[in-house]
Amino acid sequence: MRQLFGKLSLLTENEMVADGDDLIRELNRVIKPPKPVTVDMVYLGVLYAASDQVNMQGGCFALPELRRLAELVIDTPVMVGHQKQDLPIGRVFKGKIVEREGRPWLAAYFYWHRDQESADSIKAGIESGIYRECSLGFLYGKPKCSICGQDMRRCRHRVGESCHLGGREVKAFFYYQEIIKVLEISLVYRGAVAGTRVSTLAREGGGEATEDNITPFWRSQAKPIFSLQQIDQPLDEVMIEPLYNGIWLEVTADGDQLSARTGDGKDFTHPTLDQLKECIIASDFHLVCQLIPTRG
Repeated sequence: MRQLFGKLSLLTENEMVADGDDLIRELNRVIKPPKPVTVDMVYLGVLYAASDQVNMQGGCFALPELRRLAELVIDTPVMVGHQKQDLPIGRVFKGKIVEREGRPWLAAYFYWHRDQESADSIKAGIESGIYRECSLGFLYGKPKCSICGQDMRRCRHRVGESCHLGGREVKAFFYYQEIIKVLEISLVYRGAVAGTRVSTLAREGGGEATEDNITPFWRSQAKPIFSLQQIDQPLDEVMIEPLYNGIWLEVTADGDQLSARTGDGKDFTHPTLDQLKECIIASDFHLVCQLIPTRG
Protein backbone atom coordinates (compact mmCIF):
# COMPACT_ATOMS: atom_id res chain seq x y z
CA MET A 1 0.00 0.00 0.00
CA ARG A 2 1.14 3.53 -0.77
CA GLN A 3 -0.10 6.93 0.25
CA LEU A 4 0.34 9.67 -2.36
CA PHE A 5 -0.31 13.30 -1.68
CA GLY A 6 -2.13 15.89 -3.73
CA LYS A 7 -4.30 18.98 -3.77
CA LEU A 8 -7.78 19.42 -2.32
CA SER A 9 -10.16 22.03 -3.76
CA LEU A 10 -13.64 23.26 -2.92
CA LEU A 11 -16.05 24.04 -5.74
CA THR A 12 -16.67 27.77 -6.08
CA GLU A 13 -20.15 29.28 -6.14
CA ASN A 14 -19.84 29.86 -9.92
CA GLU A 15 -18.96 26.22 -10.49
CA MET A 16 -21.85 25.11 -8.29
CA VAL A 17 -24.20 27.17 -10.47
CA ALA A 18 -22.72 25.86 -13.73
CA ASP A 19 -22.10 22.20 -12.88
CA GLY A 20 -23.90 21.58 -9.61
CA ASP A 21 -27.02 19.92 -11.01
CA ASP A 22 -25.01 17.54 -13.21
CA LEU A 23 -22.77 16.58 -10.32
CA ILE A 24 -25.72 16.01 -7.99
CA ARG A 25 -27.36 13.75 -10.56
CA GLU A 26 -24.12 11.77 -10.82
CA LEU A 27 -23.83 11.61 -7.02
CA ASN A 28 -27.35 10.21 -6.62
CA ARG A 29 -26.83 7.75 -9.48
CA VAL A 30 -23.52 6.36 -8.19
CA ILE A 31 -23.90 6.52 -4.40
CA LYS A 32 -27.65 5.91 -4.26
CA PRO A 33 -28.17 7.51 -0.81
CA PRO A 34 -31.34 6.34 1.00
CA LYS A 35 -32.61 9.91 0.67
CA PRO A 36 -31.55 11.55 -2.62
CA VAL A 37 -29.62 14.76 -2.03
CA THR A 38 -30.05 18.15 -3.65
CA VAL A 39 -27.48 20.86 -4.38
CA ASP A 40 -28.43 22.80 -1.26
CA MET A 41 -28.00 19.77 1.03
CA VAL A 42 -24.30 19.03 0.43
CA TYR A 43 -20.90 20.61 -0.07
CA LEU A 44 -18.91 19.48 -3.12
CA GLY A 45 -15.15 19.43 -3.63
CA VAL A 46 -12.37 17.97 -5.76
CA LEU A 47 -9.39 15.96 -4.55
CA TYR A 48 -6.44 16.12 -6.94
CA ALA A 49 -5.09 12.89 -5.53
CA ALA A 50 -2.34 11.61 -7.87
CA SER A 51 -0.37 12.55 -10.98
CA ASP A 52 2.51 11.24 -13.08
CA GLN A 53 5.08 13.04 -10.90
CA VAL A 54 7.67 11.05 -8.98
CA ASN A 55 6.88 11.43 -5.28
CA MET A 56 9.17 11.34 -2.25
CA GLN A 57 8.70 7.58 -1.90
CA GLY A 58 10.21 7.28 -5.38
CA GLY A 59 7.02 6.06 -7.09
CA CYS A 60 4.80 7.45 -9.83
CA PHE A 61 1.88 6.53 -12.08
CA ALA A 62 1.92 6.11 -15.83
CA LEU A 63 -1.23 7.31 -17.59
CA PRO A 64 -2.87 3.83 -17.85
CA GLU A 65 -2.63 3.42 -14.06
CA LEU A 66 -4.07 6.90 -13.49
CA ARG A 67 -7.04 5.91 -15.66
CA ARG A 68 -7.42 2.73 -13.64
CA LEU A 69 -7.43 4.81 -10.44
CA ALA A 70 -10.17 7.03 -11.90
CA GLU A 71 -12.37 3.93 -12.11
CA LEU A 72 -11.45 2.50 -8.71
CA VAL A 73 -11.71 5.75 -6.74
CA ILE A 74 -15.51 5.93 -7.11
CA ASP A 75 -17.37 5.32 -3.82
CA THR A 76 -14.14 5.72 -1.82
CA PRO A 77 -14.52 7.20 1.71
CA VAL A 78 -12.82 10.50 2.52
CA MET A 79 -11.04 10.35 5.90
CA VAL A 80 -8.86 12.57 8.09
CA GLY A 81 -5.22 11.57 8.54
CA HIS A 82 -5.78 7.92 7.52
CA GLN A 83 -7.46 7.29 10.88
CA LYS A 84 -9.34 4.08 10.10
CA GLN A 85 -10.94 3.92 13.54
CA ASP A 86 -12.98 7.07 12.72
CA LEU A 87 -15.97 7.32 10.40
CA PRO A 88 -15.43 9.02 7.03
CA ILE A 89 -16.27 12.71 6.63
CA GLY A 90 -17.21 12.42 2.95
CA ARG A 91 -17.36 10.14 -0.07
CA VAL A 92 -16.05 10.20 -3.66
CA PHE A 93 -18.70 9.90 -6.38
CA LYS A 94 -16.79 10.70 -9.57
CA GLY A 95 -13.25 10.23 -10.88
CA LYS A 96 -11.64 11.52 -14.06
CA ILE A 97 -8.25 12.47 -15.50
CA VAL A 98 -7.70 16.20 -15.99
CA GLU A 99 -4.72 18.28 -17.11
CA ARG A 100 -3.16 20.69 -14.63
CA GLU A 101 -0.08 22.69 -15.59
CA GLY A 102 0.66 20.30 -18.44
CA ARG A 103 0.39 17.11 -16.35
CA PRO A 104 -2.35 14.48 -16.02
CA TRP A 105 -3.99 14.39 -12.58
CA LEU A 106 -6.57 12.13 -10.98
CA ALA A 107 -9.50 14.37 -9.98
CA ALA A 108 -11.81 12.74 -7.42
CA TYR A 109 -15.09 14.59 -6.84
CA PHE A 110 -16.42 14.16 -3.30
CA TYR A 111 -19.25 15.42 -1.12
CA TRP A 112 -20.25 15.80 2.51
CA HIS A 113 -23.65 16.69 3.99
CA ARG A 114 -24.22 20.16 5.38
CA ASP A 115 -26.03 18.76 8.41
CA GLN A 116 -23.31 16.36 9.52
CA GLU A 117 -21.04 17.15 12.45
CA SER A 118 -18.28 19.70 11.69
CA ALA A 119 -19.52 20.18 8.10
CA ASP A 120 -19.02 23.95 8.16
CA SER A 121 -15.68 23.59 9.96
CA ILE A 122 -14.39 21.34 7.16
CA LYS A 123 -15.54 23.86 4.56
CA ALA A 124 -13.96 26.75 6.46
CA GLY A 125 -10.69 24.84 6.83
CA ILE A 126 -10.46 24.29 3.08
CA GLU A 127 -11.44 27.83 2.12
CA SER A 128 -8.97 29.38 4.60
CA GLY A 129 -6.06 27.25 3.41
CA ILE A 130 -5.67 25.39 6.71
CA TYR A 131 -6.51 22.03 5.09
CA ARG A 132 -3.96 22.10 2.30
CA GLU A 133 -3.28 18.56 1.12
CA CYS A 134 -4.84 15.18 0.56
CA SER A 135 -3.51 11.64 0.42
CA LEU A 136 -4.53 8.60 -1.62
CA GLY A 137 -4.37 5.20 0.08
CA PHE A 138 -4.37 2.21 -2.29
CA LEU A 139 -3.18 -1.34 -2.86
CA TYR A 140 -0.96 -2.33 -5.76
CA GLY A 141 0.87 -5.44 -6.88
CA LYS A 142 4.15 -4.44 -8.49
CA PRO A 143 6.71 -1.60 -8.31
CA LYS A 144 8.21 -1.55 -11.83
CA CYS A 145 11.79 -0.28 -11.91
CA SER A 146 12.31 2.74 -14.18
CA ILE A 147 15.81 1.51 -15.11
CA CYS A 148 15.44 -2.18 -15.97
CA GLY A 149 11.66 -2.65 -15.99
CA GLN A 150 11.77 -5.46 -13.45
CA ASP A 151 10.05 -5.73 -10.08
CA MET A 152 12.05 -3.28 -7.95
CA ARG A 153 11.77 -5.55 -4.92
CA ARG A 154 13.97 -8.06 -6.74
CA CYS A 155 16.19 -6.07 -9.12
CA ARG A 156 19.53 -4.51 -8.20
CA HIS A 157 18.39 -0.86 -8.41
CA ARG A 158 17.25 1.24 -5.47
CA VAL A 159 15.06 4.34 -5.27
CA GLY A 160 17.13 7.51 -5.69
CA GLU A 161 20.21 5.59 -6.85
CA SER A 162 22.12 7.35 -9.65
CA CYS A 163 22.56 5.26 -12.80
CA HIS A 164 24.03 5.90 -16.24
CA LEU A 165 21.41 5.29 -18.91
CA GLY A 166 21.78 6.23 -22.56
CA GLY A 167 24.82 8.37 -21.88
CA ARG A 168 23.23 10.39 -19.09
CA GLU A 169 22.87 10.08 -15.36
CA VAL A 170 19.38 9.43 -14.00
CA LYS A 171 17.94 8.51 -10.62
CA ALA A 172 16.01 5.30 -10.24
CA PHE A 173 12.32 5.35 -9.34
CA PHE A 174 9.43 2.94 -9.85
CA TYR A 175 6.01 2.84 -11.46
CA TYR A 176 3.01 1.68 -9.46
CA GLN A 177 1.51 -1.22 -11.40
CA GLU A 178 -1.28 -3.76 -10.97
CA ILE A 179 -3.48 -1.35 -9.01
CA ILE A 180 -5.83 -3.52 -6.96
CA LYS A 181 -8.03 -1.22 -4.90
CA VAL A 182 -8.38 2.35 -3.64
CA LEU A 183 -8.98 2.19 0.11
CA GLU A 184 -9.57 5.83 1.05
CA ILE A 185 -8.49 9.43 0.52
CA SER A 186 -7.50 11.51 3.53
CA LEU A 187 -7.01 15.13 4.45
CA VAL A 188 -3.41 15.19 5.73
CA TYR A 189 -0.90 17.55 7.33
CA ARG A 190 1.92 17.25 4.78
CA GLY A 191 2.31 15.98 1.23
CA ALA A 192 4.98 13.98 -0.52
CA VAL A 193 4.81 15.71 -3.90
CA ALA A 194 6.47 19.12 -3.84
CA GLY A 195 4.20 22.14 -4.32
CA THR A 196 0.82 20.50 -3.69
CA ARG A 197 -1.64 22.43 -1.57
CA VAL A 198 -5.32 22.81 -0.74
CA SER A 199 -7.18 25.79 -2.13
CA THR A 200 -10.26 26.81 -4.01
CA LEU A 201 -10.21 26.00 -7.71
CA ALA A 202 -9.50 29.67 -8.44
CA ARG A 203 -6.07 29.41 -6.80
CA GLU A 204 -4.40 26.43 -8.44
CA GLY A 205 -0.64 26.22 -8.71
CA GLY A 206 2.52 24.84 -7.21
CA GLY A 207 5.74 23.17 -8.25
CA GLU A 208 6.57 19.60 -8.96
CA ALA A 209 8.95 16.90 -7.87
CA THR A 210 12.03 16.49 -10.08
CA GLU A 211 14.95 14.11 -10.18
CA ASP A 212 17.07 16.68 -8.34
CA ASN A 213 14.79 17.31 -5.36
CA ILE A 214 13.64 13.77 -4.54
CA THR A 215 15.16 12.68 -1.25
CA PRO A 216 13.59 9.43 -0.03
CA PHE A 217 13.30 9.13 3.74
CA TRP A 218 13.99 5.64 5.00
CA ARG A 219 12.49 4.99 8.41
CA SER A 220 15.36 2.62 9.25
CA GLN A 221 17.71 5.63 9.32
CA ALA A 222 15.70 7.35 12.06
CA LYS A 223 16.27 7.00 15.78
CA PRO A 224 13.59 7.59 18.43
CA ILE A 225 14.25 10.31 20.99
CA PHE A 226 12.50 10.96 24.28
CA SER A 227 13.80 14.47 25.06
CA LEU A 228 14.52 17.54 22.93
CA GLN A 229 17.94 17.70 24.58
CA GLN A 230 18.85 14.56 22.60
CA ILE A 231 18.65 16.47 19.30
CA ASP A 232 22.20 17.36 18.28
CA GLN A 233 21.48 19.04 14.93
CA PRO A 234 19.57 22.15 13.73
CA LEU A 235 15.80 21.77 13.97
CA ASP A 236 15.34 22.57 10.27
CA GLU A 237 17.24 19.34 9.53
CA VAL A 238 15.00 17.22 11.76
CA MET A 239 11.97 15.26 10.56
CA ILE A 240 9.47 14.44 13.30
CA GLU A 241 7.08 11.52 12.76
CA PRO A 242 4.53 9.78 14.98
CA LEU A 243 5.83 7.00 17.20
CA TYR A 244 3.65 4.11 16.03
CA ASN A 245 2.52 1.40 18.40
CA GLY A 246 3.94 -1.84 17.03
CA ILE A 247 5.70 -5.04 17.99
CA TRP A 248 9.49 -4.86 18.33
CA LEU A 249 11.18 -7.92 16.86
CA GLU A 250 14.65 -9.36 16.35
CA VAL A 251 14.65 -10.88 12.88
CA THR A 252 17.38 -13.28 11.77
CA ALA A 253 17.94 -14.74 8.30
CA ASP A 254 20.18 -17.78 7.92
CA GLY A 255 20.18 -19.09 4.40
CA ASP A 256 16.55 -19.75 3.48
CA GLN A 257 15.43 -19.73 7.12
CA LEU A 258 13.84 -16.62 8.62
CA SER A 259 13.04 -16.41 12.34
CA ALA A 260 11.81 -13.71 14.68
CA ARG A 261 11.73 -13.20 18.44
CA THR A 262 9.92 -10.66 20.58
CA GLY A 263 11.69 -8.48 23.15
CA ASP A 264 11.16 -11.07 25.90
CA GLY A 265 12.80 -13.81 23.82
CA LYS A 266 9.65 -15.61 22.66
CA ASP A 267 9.41 -16.98 19.12
CA PHE A 268 7.14 -14.93 16.88
CA THR A 269 5.29 -16.21 13.81
CA HIS A 270 3.12 -14.25 11.37
CA PRO A 271 2.13 -14.58 7.67
CA THR A 272 4.04 -11.33 7.02
CA LEU A 273 7.31 -13.14 7.74
CA ASP A 274 6.51 -15.77 5.11
CA GLN A 275 5.90 -13.00 2.58
CA LEU A 276 9.13 -11.31 3.62
CA LYS A 277 11.13 -14.48 2.89
CA GLU A 278 10.00 -14.31 -0.74
CA CYS A 279 11.12 -10.67 -1.11
CA ILE A 280 14.55 -10.53 0.55
CA ILE A 281 17.76 -10.85 -1.43
CA ALA A 282 20.29 -11.06 1.41
CA SER A 283 20.73 -14.57 2.77
CA ASP A 284 22.33 -13.76 6.13
CA PHE A 285 21.41 -10.84 8.39
CA HIS A 286 20.22 -9.90 11.88
CA LEU A 287 18.17 -6.78 12.58
CA VAL A 288 15.84 -5.16 15.07
CA CYS A 289 12.62 -3.87 13.56
CA GLN A 290 9.04 -2.98 14.38
CA LEU A 291 5.95 -4.69 12.97
CA ILE A 292 3.28 -2.01 12.59
CA PRO A 293 -0.34 -3.27 12.87
CA THR A 294 -2.11 -1.29 10.16
CA ARG A 295 -4.49 -1.86 7.33
CA GLY A 296 -4.78 0.42 4.33
